[in-house]
Amino acid sequence: MIPDCISADIIMPGRLDSVHSMTEMITRFLVLGLPFYEIIAMTNHNPANTLGYNDKLGSLKIGN
Repeated sequence: MIPDCISADIIMPGRLDSVHSMTEMITRFLVLGLPFYEIIAMTNHNPANTLGYNDKLGSLKIGN
């Protein structure tokens, strides 16, 4: 099963034990064979859409 959204665990408890940066998380999904465009959507468009902010966040547009 492929997740809709991915993120990094840059929070205080995570920083004490292990830190998984967004770059590391993206790389892991690339190694699993997912297309780059899907991974990018999983890191910005999909989370913004899930939170109801897709009209303000999660995409690259001319003029924004």
